[in-house]
Parts: sequence; C-alpha cells; structure tokens
Amino acid sequence: MDKSLEATNRTTTEKIEEILRSLQEYIIEGGIKSGTEMPTEKELAKRLGVSRFILREALRVAQFQGLIEISRGSRTKVAEVSVKPAVDVMSILLRRSANVLIDLSEARESMECSIVELAALRADSGIIHQMQKTIREFEAHQNDIEVCIEKDIDFHNLIVKASKNAVFEIIMSPIIELLRQSKGETLRTFGPETAMKEHRAILEAIMERNPDKAKSCMKEHIRTAKKQLIAISFPDKNVL
Repeated sequence: MDKSLEATNRTTTEKIEEILRSLQEYIIEGGIKSGTEMPTEKELAKRLGVSRFILREALRVAQFQGLIEISRGSRTKVAEVSVKPAVDVMSILLRRSANVLIDLSEARESMECSIVELAALRADSGIIHQMQKTIREFEAHQNDIEVCIEKDIDFHNLIVKASKNAVFEIIMSPIIELLRQSKGETLRTFGPETAMKEHRAILEAIMERNPDKAKSCMKEHIRTAKKQLIAISFPDKNVL
C-alpha cells in the first residue's frame, strides 16, 4: 500500500477506486483483524500518494462497503465482517422489480431447494431444536398474523443457517427480507394453517436426514406461496 496513486491523468473516481483496491488488499490479503486501528489519515495519504480530500472520499465509500468503521474522535478501525452492506444494495435493486414478489418465488424455488438439501445433511441438534421451537411458537400464535410472519421468517432463516454455507447466507439475506413482504400478503389473505403444515413436513424431512424429501417438501411449499401471490395479484386468474 506504499505506491503513489496521484497520477495527473486519473479522474477523482478512478483515484477513489484505486485507493479502495489498495485498502482491500491491505485489510483482506494482509489478514488484518476486525477492530484493528488503521494508520492515521495523514499516514494513509502519504503512503498512497494522494490528497487527504481524495482519501476521505475513499474512506467514506469503504465504510459504506463495510470495510472500515469511522468514528468521530477516534481512529478508523477495520470493521467486523458483515453482509449488511451487500444486503442493503441487493434489497434496493430487488425492490425496483415490478413483479418482485412473484419473481421472488421463482428464485426461491431454485435456491431454497438446494439449501434445504444441505440442511437435511448438515443441520445439528441445536439448529433442529430452534426449528422445533419456532414452529411451536408459530402454531401457538396463529391468531396473531404479525407473530406468524416473524416465526415464518425465522424458520426460513434457520434453514439457511443449517446449510452451513456462507455464500447462501449472503445471497439469501436480502431475499429473506423481501420474503417478509411476501409472507405478509399470503398469511393475511389465506391464513397460516397451510404454511404451518408445510413447515412441519420440511422439518420432518430434515430430521430424517432425507435431502430428497426435504427438497420435495420445500418445492411444494414455495409453489403454494407462488400460487397464492398470483391469486392476490391477479384475482381473475384461477390458480388455486
């Protein structure tokens, strides 16, 4: 991170991008741990051969990306690893789709069927216990739709966690947030009984360590949700 970046033919954006690449290399490839203090702004500007103005702009972007933490009155630190920055950007992009909830169902079928297969193979007793508890709470509050929505979301989050696949966790985070809107639509319109029954079937397959059965149950669950969303969005279509 000692090379000069201040070339006369570079635009401000190009300089910022170059600084970001240098910061990423310094932190990620250098194995710098979360919470470690970064060099001072003056030191960084000197090392990189850039003005402090350009450096500050790059640091703001790095903070938005979740790479560093900037606090007034204290040194900039390496941030804790988090998927939130990626989740925020993906959520904005997904919400701009006109048919986002129906598109969501189609995407979920591909991803969540693969995820639940892994969950059936990898779920430990602790995760299974949490799934059982979540379903019991779902059933105990079936007259409170807001609680049902939260427990439904919790169940799907636990399946992703049970897959023990970091990439799926990153990809599914914004999708799970959109799922909250989808569940709100379907549970308020059709009630929670079908979802509870399907959750039970999925959990049973996971507990049996049967990935094929788990995949089949998840596929049925997601296709039911898609039909319900189409029925809500296009009431003239007879899909149920």
